[in-house]
Amino acid sequence: MIRARVVLVHNRFPQIATRLHSGSAKTVIAAAEQVQQEAKAVVPVRTGNLRDNIAVETYEGYTTAMVHTSGVPYGPRIEYGFVGYDSLGRYYNQAPRPYLTPAAELVRPQFIDEMSNLEPMLA
Repeated sequence: MIRARVVLVHNRFPQIATRLHSGSAKTVIAAAEQVQQEAKAVVPVRTGNLRDNIAVETYEGYTTAMVHTSGVPYGPRIEYGFVGYDSLGRYYNQAPRPYLTPAAELVRPQFIDEMSNLEPMLA
């Protein structure tokens, strides 16, 4: 039987974890802000209320972010479309006019690339 003993002379795991968290948080926030900008550039505008309420919200130490329409109940109807009666009894057959999904898809490749490039900073 072969026995091996591993001795950690320098434990860099805490520094690596801190650097990884910091780098990923910066990348997540930058990507979310870019999605927000792209969505604002393509969202259909009548009054500007929807465009002005596309917001970024961060969670979990800034490593999770959400881009959403804050306080605008018709935001999802514009993104996904709507067929049916609303709460006031009005009938709609509204085609989707996506603005958040295309923005996220546009930013996705760069985000994946930047997250992949965090590894060299750990050395």
